[in-house]
Amino acid sequence: MVDIKRTIKQNGLTLNQVAEVLGISRQGLYFHIQQGDKVSVEILIKIADILGCSVQEFFYSEEESGINIKCPHCGKRISISKGE
Repeated sequence: MVDIKRTIKQNGLTLNQVAEVLGISRQGLYFHIQQGDKVSVEILIKIADILGCSVQEFFYSEEESGINIKCPHCGKRISISKGE
């Protein structure tokens, strides 16, 4: 599972900051985030360079991300995580 938003937050930046450095709008970055596992490697490499991390940090297992359920209407994943 690819989770760009989570990795950006873990590295102390906001979506706006990353979008600005990429030279795209926040909505443009959000489009790539919504691609999930289908996001291009090129975008992952660019974001990883901005964050100063490796591309592997974007990948999480189902267990690490919490329970994942697909919406029966649109097919998007619904993520449920245990509260702290």
